[in-house]
Amino acid sequence: MPAILTVAGITLLGSFICSLLEAVLYTVTPSQVELLRKRQVFGADLLARLRTDMQEPIAAILTINTITHTVGAAWCGALVGHNYGDFALGIFAAVFTLAILFVTEIVPKSLGVTYAYQMAPWIAWPIQVQIWLIWPVVKISALVMALFTQKDENLFPTEEEIMAMTRLAMKGGELRPQELAWVENSLRLDQVKAADLMTPRTVVYSLPADLPIEDVKERSRHWVHSRLPLTEDQDPDQIVGMVHRRDVFDAFVRPKPAVKTLRDIKRDLEFVPESMRGHQLLDKFIKEKRHMVGVISEYGGFEGVVTLEDVLECLLGDEIVDEHDRHADLQKVARERAKARAKELARIRAEERMLTKDASQDPSTDGETSSEETAPTNDQSLAISDADSGPKPSQPSDEPGPPSSNNNP
Repeated sequence: MPAILTVAGITLLGSFICSLLEAVLYTVTPSQVELLRKRQVFGADLLARLRTDMQEPIAAILTINTITHTVGAAWCGALVGHNYGDFALGIFAAVFTLAILFVTEIVPKSLGVTYAYQMAPWIAWPIQVQIWLIWPVVKISALVMALFTQKDENLFPTEEEIMAMTRLAMKGGELRPQELAWVENSLRLDQVKAADLMTPRTVVYSLPADLPIEDVKERSRHWVHSRLPLTEDQDPDQIVGMVHRRDVFDAFVRPKPAVKTLRDIKRDLEFVPESMRGHQLLDKFIKEKRHMVGVISEYGGFEGVVTLEDVLECLLGDEIVDEHDRHADLQKVARERAKARAKELARIRAEERMLTKDASQDPSTDGETSSEETAPTNDQSLAISDADSGPKPSQPSDEPGPPSSNNNP
């Protein structure tokens, strides 16, 4: 009896360890392994190498587990049959099968799945020892498995998996909803273009490059930004650079003979294509220490400006507004102005069509009326001659002038 119990115990213990190692190795995630490596936990580096190619460790675990089951069960069965007969052998077979099911399958794998992260540092070296013990068998098994399986190239989580994990972390209370939004926005930053982030040209407030420094004071109430684009007087869409508000104030405080216009203190404004991605813009702003760039179309036309603040707003998912901003979203303002202009043009065209229709249906346009107009009476001729005898005095018009071409706020 002691020999039977010893062999059965060794068999169950060996199979228990193999099943536990297998469950932990399959359950621990790459992110958890990387966290263990970052904390410099013993065995974390070896565990990361084992997970890189799972064929060898799995082949070693399954081989030793199978050998333990087979040899242990056969040995115990032989001892029971030799000492207690066939009837006892049948009872032992049933009991030992249940023991293998619960002790070597259900219990260890449940523990491995539940405590995978805690046990992960301790499984690396036992698995490596198993690989060394049966190295030829492991290599043969790996070669056979390579014939029927392909190497998994997706060892690292994708963006969708990362977002799914962050949502689970938020549901579990590990992350706040705002932190979840930050993670998702940062992952989607490569899907956003400069055209989606920029302040459109129609609402960009700019200054002429040849504007005298003294005349800037008259426009200072519109100047709420740190940097403004500079344009040519003849072509407002031709950007020649930008000017910093601090440079203008320095010119006021410490006048220099060489500084007469904004062109004398302008800085270079770099341009980027409207197709540039958000993560590229952020990287450019940080590495080159810039805060504003111009945006051009594929044909080289000026489309607007994009700032570091615009990229950060996309990253945070909210508008950054200070006490001087009159509009939180200038793209919305540009769209509203475009809609207003479209409605005004539609109204003017409708009125023109109505006037054209009324003129075509007016009976006063026949030949009789035309003859009367071409042959005025003597009184009418006298009135006309008196009116044309001297120059007309110019009278101021009460109607408002045409809207300014500068649509900037």
